[in-house]
Amino acid sequence: MNLMMKRALVLGCLIGLHAGANAAGSELASGQVIGKHIFGLARDHQQSPLMVAEDPLIHQGGASHHEFVLAQQTYTVSLFDHSPGSVYLSEKQSQGEGYLTTKALDLEPISGLARPVGGVKTPWGSLLFSESELVDAAEADTFVASMARFFKGDEEQVNPYHYGWPAEVVLLESEGDNGQTWSAKVIKDYGVGRVSASDIVVMPDGKTVYLLDGNHSGNLYVFVAEQANSLTQGKLYGVLFDGRSVSYHELGEGAALKTKFRLRRASFDTFFDQEPSSNGDCPPGFEFADSAYGQECLKVQARAQAYIGLFEPIRMMALLPGSKEKNAIRAMEFDAAGPRLSLIQANGGTRSFALKPHSQMQSQYLMEVSP
Repeated sequence: MNLMMKRALVLGCLIGLHAGANAAGSELASGQVIGKHIFGLARDHQQSPLMVAEDPLIHQGGASHHEFVLAQQTYTVSLFDHSPGSVYLSEKQSQGEGYLTTKALDLEPISGLARPVGGVKTPWGSLLFSESELVDAAEADTFVASMARFFKGDEEQVNPYHYGWPAEVVLLESEGDNGQTWSAKVIKDYGVGRVSASDIVVMPDGKTVYLLDGNHSGNLYVFVAEQANSLTQGKLYGVLFDGRSVSYHELGEGAALKTKFRLRRASFDTFFDQEPSSNGDCPPGFEFADSAYGQECLKVQARAQAYIGLFEPIRMMALLPGSKEKNAIRAMEFDAAGPRLSLIQANGGTRSFALKPHSQMQSQYLMEVSP
């Protein structure tokens, strides 16, 4: 992390940076001209208007807005839940209503976004969100064709494993014509895991992050960072929940730089051998998996054992002992006063867990394992 970014994050914490969703963007409308730009106009990897056939794409609906106050100036970060998706940074009028400027953030360094959702403020002053698109790397033709619009139709540039990761909008201090101003950049947290989360809860310790895929698999994950206020390295655990108790299963230890390097050559056959399933039966050496991707027989490639859970957490959760008895989770609620985490099941049932320190997993906010 460079000096300017560190300075921005420290300042964000010191001056009381805050974020509030949706109400912040009540004055923003797709297609609205603000300053020199059109709010909600999708941009491709070259920052040109993203074209669908012969027309530029302007996102309609599906936006969440998150307000930040920095040095007495108010900014709104908008996430467009589309694929390809967009992130906009808009500066509010210092007095009265309306916005002075708006700008689509450059997503080329992270290969674009697939359905960005779930934005929450972090203790270190960024906006954490996730790509919620369910991307099956084994059957990705439809997704690749859609996402290729970000690359002007070049499907060769779309690797399915680039999508599904948590990401952050980081606000940076810069100097403009009128003195101090703020810009932003988007990074993907490759050290966390490709969990396709719809909901995120960041614990007060700045280390423990719960990530729920409530839209697809119903899987719950917890990431415990090695250092507070940084998601660049840590361990990802899958949480099996049977309606009464929880158990933790390590899926992999991630480091952002190593994972990003592995992404260059990542393909489905570097992780698995695959055969179709016949009534739950599999050939010798293969294991049966029933997941959001369907029923299949899988054999994990030995060389990928240490980190496959970061790239394929849904499939690896389906291979865990006891996965057949797990309950799908559709939502979660955090009670800081408890502290407690409540898991809301697909059938409407709710189970609450006290959050306790766990020395082995090095977190202060782990759900208490009950008998």
